[in-house]
Amino acid sequence: MILKLIAFGWRYFTKHLLHLIDAFVVLTSLFLILYLHNKTAEEVAGLMIIFRFWRFLRIMDAVMIATTTKFEEKIEALEEELKIAKETIKELKAV
Repeated sequence: MILKLIAFGWRYFTKHLLHLIDAFVVLTSLFLILYLHNKTAEEVAGLMIIFRFWRFLRIMDAVMIATTTKFEEKIEALEEELKIAKETIKELKAV
């Protein structure tokens, strides 16, 4: 979170709600681990499970977005290639 703050600034967290929620989850988890580590409360354990599950979902979301973006770029490149191939075929038929 500190590196994200240094690299992107405050706007990174305020621009999208999910980034802000993610920062809250990470900081709250850190607080619970550090200050309530010796406490044996079921509520704390439940919160930690929920927070870690949320973090897992965020990681999966980031992977999905990266994969989707990669495939979209590949599709655009292939569409451009197809367009050039069609133009070449059209030119060859005209000759």
